[in-house]
Amino acid sequence: MCNSAAHNARKNRESLTKRLGLRAWAVRARDGEACVYCGATRESSGHALHLDHVDPSTKGTPTGDCPENLVVACHGCNSARQQMTLAAWAKRVAETRGESPAAVRARVARALRTKLDLAAAKALRDSKKAALPMHDTDICPICGLDAATRQQLEAHARTLGLSLADLIAVAVEALLEAASEKSTDGTSN
Repeated sequence: MCNSAAHNARKNRESLTKRLGLRAWAVRARDGEACVYCGATRESSGHALHLDHVDPSTKGTPTGDCPENLVVACHGCNSARQQMTLAAWAKRVAETRGESPAAVRARVARALRTKLDLAAAKALRDSKKAALPMHDTDICPICGLDAATRQQLEAHARTLGLSLADLIAVAVEALLEAASEKSTDGTSN
């Protein structure tokens, strides 16, 4: 199993949610916060949901990281799929779920054809932000976290259906918005 923080700390690696911002939330909203491959949710799987590249060969490229190549995947599907083509993965999912590979591919195609709704994305992102605990202390992503704090954050991320990296991205985004609002209303220090 991949440690999200270590995985995202690799050179030239950051969370897709952080990199894509509202467009990543739009993919999550479009796919109904459920895995397009097997239908699992955070609640049913017990793990955070991920964004998966439909065409894994384009991962990290400008066209690969566009919403038209991304779907929501549960931890199990995202981890097991690795670099498999959609056809090979659809066959494997279909075998375990007792359905045809065409049905799996059709779900993916339907998701990718659905227009992104930025208003729904903002509402989803804001609902996750509202669930964040408010603390008076700052967490430094450069110096790291102690083990107890990290465990608390990981548990909270799981309850929100996010990876730790995505939880931190949401929190940073909320802090930046709050700072921006504070500076525009003239109350900055």
